[in-house]
Amino acid sequence: MNNKTWLIAIAIAIAIISFYPENTQNSTNYNIKEDDKKTSNNDENKSLNKKNSIILEKEHNDEELTPDIIMREHLANIASTYEDNIKFPSYSKPLSINDWNLLNPRAFIPTESPLQYFPDLTASIILPKYIHNREKDLAVEVHIKSNADRQINNYIEDIGVNINRKSPSIYLTLKTNEISTAVFSGVIPTSYLKEIITDENTVFAEVNYKDGKNTIITTSVNIFNSAAELISLGSSYVDNYNLIIPAYFEIIKDGNFRIQANVFDKNSGDPVSHINEVITLSKKNNSGLLKVHAATLRAKNSSGPYLIKDINITRNPSKPGDKTGYGKFSNIQHTVNGFDLEHYSTEKYNDPVNQERLDFLRKISK
Repeated sequence: MNNKTWLIAIAIAIAIISFYPENTQNSTNYNIKEDDKKTSNNDENKSLNKKNSIILEKEHNDEELTPDIIMREHLANIASTYEDNIKFPSYSKPLSINDWNLLNPRAFIPTESPLQYFPDLTASIILPKYIHNREKDLAVEVHIKSNADRQINNYIEDIGVNINRKSPSIYLTLKTNEISTAVFSGVIPTSYLKEIITDENTVFAEVNYKDGKNTIITTSVNIFNSAAELISLGSSYVDNYNLIIPAYFEIIKDGNFRIQANVFDKNSGDPVSHINEVITLSKKNNSGLLKVHAATLRAKNSSGPYLIKDINITRNPSKPGDKTGYGKFSNIQHTVNGFDLEHYSTEKYNDPVNQERLDFLRKISK
């Protein structure tokens, strides 16, 4: 292939990748800063490039690594990744203990900041989740650490926290006081949260020292009004190659909702499958079906019963200017019945459109 042909092939491959079945990992919400994302992505890309380079050297050590060979290898890697992705439907993917982002929906990722006036001290604000229901009190902790053997409480007078510097400050209580570590905790009541009308907000923590000086550290939190509530899960049943779980909601705001949850084997506690279903819900049509593909159950040889946990309800924007909404749930886990794996169809999952894309990727990588 000449350079122009290769550029076209690469562009087509990228276009195909963009049509991957919905990547469930991308729909989980985090409070990771953009710079942190770029650093993480750069590290992953460097590692992948290094790995591919080693493979190329081993496979082609007797021939020159021409741009043509390198490009074909990269396209072959894309085809292999795509093939693994399309073995399972987008609504049900295998789940492992390494899928941290799927196992921790709405995760809050703390960051440590150095404290002014005390170079050996660092502080971080800790929240239970990055996305928080306005109808619940918000627990807040401030962790202070020292690189030296310093009794931190001897230097800290108090710590006050507020949101956007508009709500009254809540003063935290010393919870843990050890050499080189101190934890202050408190609660911002829902009565304060209901006075805040914005979704994206900043939590301020003012650390006041005993010498009269102070330092302010911050973090972000998304505070939402619930658009839906998961009320219950119905009795599960088998339909062809899927385990079907009826789900019932109370809908506050109609729309298309993404329902994510993790399936665990109740007996072993092992993760089995990740559910990622998009359902149109309204006040009148307030129920939907969650599906677990049998291939993910067979991969773990799990016939149930199952625990449904780590639930995440997201309302997709319905028009320009509309914001992403979120839902709530009362029970943190639900038990559903399983069935012998022989009850499911043994037909392998196959999407003809995805298979055509895979065949094309394989063709241009040869």
